[in-house]
Amino acid sequence: MNLSIVLPGLIWLDKGDINYLYPKLKTPNLNSLIKHSYLSNLNHSYSDIILSTYYANDPNVKNNDKIAEQIAKSNNLSHFKYYLIAEPTHLRVDRDRLLISEPGLLQLKREEMFIIRNTINSHFKDELKLYNITDELWLLGTNIDISKINFYPTLDIIGENIDGYLAQGENSIQLNKMLNEIQMLLFKLDFNKKRKSEGLLSVNSLWLWNKDIKKELLKEFGKNTNISSIKMPDKDKKDFLYSGLEDGSFNNKLLIINHLHASCCYRDHRAWINNVEDFDNNLGSILNSFFKKNKIKKLNIFLPLTDKTLKLQLNSIDKFKFWKNINLLKIVKGYGA
Repeated sequence: MNLSIVLPGLIWLDKGDINYLYPKLKTPNLNSLIKHSYLSNLNHSYSDIILSTYYANDPNVKNNDKIAEQIAKSNNLSHFKYYLIAEPTHLRVDRDRLLISEPGLLQLKREEMFIIRNTINSHFKDELKLYNITDELWLLGTNIDISKINFYPTLDIIGENIDGYLAQGENSIQLNKMLNEIQMLLFKLDFNKKRKSEGLLSVNSLWLWNKDIKKELLKEFGKNTNISSIKMPDKDKKDFLYSGLEDGSFNNKLLIINHLHASCCYRDHRAWINNVEDFDNNLGSILNSFFKKNKIKKLNIFLPLTDKTLKLQLNSIDKFKFWKNINLLKIVKGYGA
């Protein structure tokens, strides 16, 4: 069996906390796997991995195609030259940082979604247009040339100071001016006052982004590029992993295990330590056992950071490297978070 795992959140993002946090961790199973691995760096983010596998088996999508344009094309949208994914969000100041909220935290109602869309489209008329492809997927069409602007998906910057991830590049000033107008429109919406009274986050901005689909990444998962991704469920994780490994249904699959992600992004030390040790005791012990019994022939473990990913590659036919005195702490300190 060949298995790839994405484990965002295992690498703590603040270097100053590393010597405090990692010595506290009890992760014998992870350390055992790490001891028998080859380590390499990939210049790709968490979102790159997710997008590459999502479009892995779509013959109409080529390497480096833009995701927003692909979505527009599949929905027969062609009025504008450029398209961006538009995610409703709540921006807030935390000490000296500007933080972004995940769209799912807003708990937007459908009528609120339509109010946002109609308000923006009425104000800008033919200058731009907001499309609700689904309740969770919005596109913004514009004729501003955004081809040389750098964007970052929300998935890669949760918990980070977004001042360093705002749109930059040619015509970014024009785009940011448009976004400021959108923020002013959202601020005036009546339903935001009601949301605050109900203890909900106000919708005070849209996060605009686009991204190349890196299908070249598929080779990192193994020779079989017909790979599909599976998201680990919130409940019964241990049984889910064991059964998928035992019956072979996880062969050539990418397993997304994101239960460490939120506590890491939001810098919740206590929850993160508990989550990492829970992973090691349950899921980590199963992976370690199956690998040692040669039931997993090849195992790739991807550890995403903000702008790159560490890859641990294990092969059961390699000689075990007992001489390698390496563990999770040494990887984090040696390769930089």
